[in-house]
Amino acid sequence: MFKIKKNSSSINSIVYMISSLISFVLAFLINVILTNYSVNEEVYGQYKYSTNFILTIPAIFSLGITWSCASLLAKDVDNSRGICTISIVSTAVIGIVVTIGLYALSYISDLLEVSLFQDAKIVYPFVTVFLLQKLVNQIYTGQGQALQLSIYNVAPNLIVVLGLIIYIFVFHSLDYTFSILIYLFSYLIIIIPKLLRIRFDFSNYKTDARILFRDVKANGLKVHLSSVFTTSSTQIIALVCGNIYGYAEYGFYSLAASLATVFQLIGSAVAVVNFKQYANTERIKFKDFIFMFILGGVAYLCMFFLIDIVFFWFYPESYSPTILYLRLLCLSNLIYGFSALFNRFFIVKGLGGKVMKNSFITAVASIVFNIPLIFLFKMKGMAVAAIIVSLVNLGAYIVDYIRYIRNKVTPNDNE
Repeated sequence: MFKIKKNSSSINSIVYMISSLISFVLAFLINVILTNYSVNEEVYGQYKYSTNFILTIPAIFSLGITWSCASLLAKDVDNSRGICTISIVSTAVIGIVVTIGLYALSYISDLLEVSLFQDAKIVYPFVTVFLLQKLVNQIYTGQGQALQLSIYNVAPNLIVVLGLIIYIFVFHSLDYTFSILIYLFSYLIIIIPKLLRIRFDFSNYKTDARILFRDVKANGLKVHLSSVFTTSSTQIIALVCGNIYGYAEYGFYSLAASLATVFQLIGSAVAVVNFKQYANTERIKFKDFIFMFILGGVAYLCMFFLIDIVFFWFYPESYSPTILYLRLLCLSNLIYGFSALFNRFFIVKGLGGKVMKNSFITAVASIVFNIPLIFLFKMKGMAVAAIIVSLVNLGAYIVDYIRYIRNKVTPNDNE
């Protein structure tokens, strides 16, 4: 009976969603601590700027290895240990190269007296850690190990919360250096047991490498580029805006963006838990759509009408500009949560071409709407553009999904 329950997708879905909610609560607590105990709004904004920078790097430079590895594992390919091994080694090499490149770029910008991500230098040595973190999460996803993934996803935020509380108890306020270092080391601590649980296998590394990179070329790279076109491009725009409009305004926007991610949990939880099952099903269950629509709609309405009161239970009055950002970005994230279901379905079906095409459409929409809206309304324009772009993204996926159902697209069709 225990084994049945352990392998039940319904149980796994609930556990994963609960762990995601716990992670969100902890992230929420981190923001509360930082906004109330940082020396000023600039410190909080600089912290968010650096954390978003280190999270953006893996999204740009993972080169599709994470997606291909997860997809191959979900399909139960031969020698999954070898696939994991090659993926980890390749990702570690990429991380080292990217780190060297960032230091070289920083050195050149210093010579040219140009301020280019200079305040994020402290995160450069941890690039490889975050690249591996992204990969190992996908390995657990591909193997259907939602329970293990749930546990590891909670741990980094728990470490950060405890570290911040202890520091405040001793020094009474938070500075930028300690805050960012505790965040970086929390991921370093967690990646070690994750890697130790993986059984490495180099016995057929040439064959395994050939299988992995064949899939990367056919599917993974397309999915990766689609992510760069959408999420990464938006993050890069935000980082540039942070340089232009200051860390304080970037902090308001980033605080709202952090809180708004809870609205992606509904779609993401269903997509992650059912990722392996999608490899053997023809369509997404209709009840999944109904579940997401009802729960997401009710959650958004509650947030919209209560946020003016609830927000100041936790955050100082000086952070009131965050509320407008929050109303806009929560809606955008809710829409992206729906898109995640279609996204994962197409990925596991090997339809990376469709994902890349839809992401390219979304990227074009992001540029078209962000540039004029940012010019007119500064970072508030970026939040408005996020809603429009998320609707474009969802619309593109719905159109392709309907075509897939009608035409009985085979898993090998990458159009």
